[in-house]
Amino acid sequence: MKFQQTKKFAVVTFSEKMVRGVLFRKNRDMLEAVNCISEPLSAADPSAAWKTVLKAMGRGKDHPLYLAGSLRNGICFDTINAELPPRLQKQALELELPRHLLNMPENVTFQFITSNTSDDGMADLRVYAVPESSFEPLAAMLTQSSSRADGFIYPALALRADDPPFCAPELDHELYFHNGKWYPLPVPEGSNEHWNAVLCREFILHDLPQFDTNAYLTNIVAARVFRDGTQETALEILPKQLRQKRLQTQLRITVILAFLLLLNILWSCSGSWKNDYLQMRSLQQETRLLQQENSELKRKLKAKEKSQKELTRLLSLRAGEDDLPGKLADLSAVIPQTVLVTSLRWTENGVELQMQSTEEQPDISGAIRTLPYWKISQLQQRRWGNSDSTMITLKLVPVEEKK
Repeated sequence: MKFQQTKKFAVVTFSEKMVRGVLFRKNRDMLEAVNCISEPLSAADPSAAWKTVLKAMGRGKDHPLYLAGSLRNGICFDTINAELPPRLQKQALELELPRHLLNMPENVTFQFITSNTSDDGMADLRVYAVPESSFEPLAAMLTQSSSRADGFIYPALALRADDPPFCAPELDHELYFHNGKWYPLPVPEGSNEHWNAVLCREFILHDLPQFDTNAYLTNIVAARVFRDGTQETALEILPKQLRQKRLQTQLRITVILAFLLLLNILWSCSGSWKNDYLQMRSLQQETRLLQQENSELKRKLKAKEKSQKELTRLLSLRAGEDDLPGKLADLSAVIPQTVLVTSLRWTENGVELQMQSTEEQPDISGAIRTLPYWKISQLQQRRWGNSDSTMITLKLVPVEEKK
């Protein structure tokens, strides 16, 4: 968690004999020491001091915790390298480590900070390398205290180029650090006054009576780096098992809240969905009934149309021949005696006759013309091969229909 996202954060420093913690609060552009506590380490139970400090500071779970101190087999050195982004700079320093370390330990990890950049594209770097196994004592203290950390820094990396000589037990008991070099104690006179002048521009410390600047100097110096947060990526050195899992917790909470929100939405929408579903089913049922009624009406309409066509056809039929015997008698009288009628078909449109005759050209048309109520519609006379019979086809229509 970045400092810009919280108003409070804690810095805990540790040495071989003491654990010190300070809870800082952002007060405009300055940092204010809210609470501080120191506890000596007990050889019998060193975790007791850690538990006391972490609990007595009054740090909330959402307040970041940063650590500062020296680890076993850790090595700090200054080097010059090309100015690169933190990710590429870390890759370049991985190649530089064997040149600065006499014995390259296994699973070595490191952090670095850029103290100065020149116009020629080179950067002054301070690097702290340490085997991952050196974090095991620190991991034991945090585990027994039921806590995790957000970051770690070696105190020398937190110093600026213009800082006074720095002396702290978290760094070394017999030496002080100044301008990238180690010097034997004691520190030059006036260093404490110089530090007070430097810190008063960035920190509010006078509101805490029990606060001793010299005792908590490492906490204050480390707080400057974590407040700025400009090189947070380069300082990442803590193993994953020691880091806070706020992101995972936030993701779990987010998933749970999203699930609850989805349930709430589904619950609120279920009523309207049920009404819509019932209404849709009702409309579908009404649609099916209308389709059935429509099909039934079409079937009845088709039957009515068929009945209407049949009725129209019957109405268009003629009533029939009112003088059929008389007309048959007249027809029989005019047909020559040499002609034999083999077929007669009387329709509403006329009369069709099939006849045979032994004469070659019987005068059928002349005989029919004597009848006033019929006209010849078709007359065919055929003789087949050497046959003596002539086949005659005659169609007669009423005179009134012959236009």
